[in-house]
Amino acid sequence: MKRRSYLTLCLGVGLLLIFPSGCVYLRLLKLQQQLGAFAEHIKIDTNYGISMAFMHPVLYARDIVWLIKGEPAIQARCGRYAVFKYDFPKRYAQPGAAEPEALKVAIILVFRDDKLISVRLPKEFSRVIHPQLLESSLRSMGGGTVNKGKREVAGEVATGELKKSAPIPNKPDVEKILGLPYAVTAQKGENTLYYQYGVNLKSDTKRAADPVLEVWFSFSATDDALKKARFSFNNLTAAINFS
Repeated sequence: MKRRSYLTLCLGVGLLLIFPSGCVYLRLLKLQQQLGAFAEHIKIDTNYGISMAFMHPVLYARDIVWLIKGEPAIQARCGRYAVFKYDFPKRYAQPGAAEPEALKVAIILVFRDDKLISVRLPKEFSRVIHPQLLESSLRSMGGGTVNKGKREVAGEVATGELKKSAPIPNKPDVEKILGLPYAVTAQKGENTLYYQYGVNLKSDTKRAADPVLEVWFSFSATDDALKKARFSFNNLTAAINFS
């Protein structure tokens, strides 16, 4: 069996174990394969912040609702199109803490004929996330490894050549955009900023517990260079190592 086919099979089996819903799994596997062949399937646009257009869409609106465990509080429909806006209010370790100028994290999802065709991130992200860095990070997920025990997909981005054309955000950059972290830890030559967010869902959504988006950024203790990024939502995790 060719190495690429074997790798795809291993990733597929791993994703099936992470995502028990078979139909969702098959579509996520297709998306994962598209990330590996990024230029053929996905286009990044920076005219209005950062958005990703899916030229061959595979995910349905119901898949997003299943992954996030509910419909967004804000949505609109017009003919063949639908727009979902998920707001992620920031959480603080100290009750009552607030930042008047804190970035309001939200994603806008656009669907045509019920299929996801575009994802838009907050425009403020474009200040620190270069399109090439975003593409490299997403590509790494396309060829990443699956840890079924941790329910995690992990990739690696080689930053050597990337640094020449795409600046890598450092610790001050992240703090400037995301503000006060929920917690800060230091160990083994790294400083880690931990952020926590809730999600605003439709008021009639029934759920066992409130969904939580967790984000970790780890930096070198010597020069504040980004070493790792980890994102976890509803116990599903994506991790990226920057080497």
